[in-house]
Amino acid sequence: MRVDQRFAAACALAAAFLPGCGDSGPPLVPVSGKVTVNSKPVENVEVIFVPDPSNKDVTSGHAFTGPDGSYNPRVNGRFGLALGRYKVIFKKTNDPEPGTVIPKGFENDPTQQAFLGLRKQALPRKFADPFTSNEQVEVKPEGDNVFEFDLKFSEKQAKSEKKAK
Repeated sequence: MRVDQRFAAACALAAAFLPGCGDSGPPLVPVSGKVTVNSKPVENVEVIFVPDPSNKDVTSGHAFTGPDGSYNPRVNGRFGLALGRYKVIFKKTNDPEPGTVIPKGFENDPTQQAFLGLRKQALPRKFADPFTSNEQVEVKPEGDNVFEFDLKFSEKQAKSEKKAK
């Protein structure tokens, strides 16, 4: 019994020093927006804000779009972004092909399914790579930090890119 108490105390002490959710971290300001593809709202796009290395606080943030294309990014579980410039990238995966066997435990985890190659990127690669994405924003201390993105591409572009892989 005494060993269990010491173990619990050690775990509690270690947890106190681990980073995680909560109010710790840089100050964040509210950010929101909408993502459309060819002017139509798109759901389940991961919007990733890659910080410029010159930002005072170099913290990335991300969000998933809702049915109307809207998003509200988070940093370590807190809503908003730190002040500064960001490159913005977008990722969306298709559902696995019919008949695909999904390993037990990953049935409801699209991220792991993508890592396993069971889901393919639905947007052209140029939107998902920080070196090729042209989308940039600056989060400012005052004013609206509302960023809307309309990703333009043709179905032919998307299909030809999939064949090249």
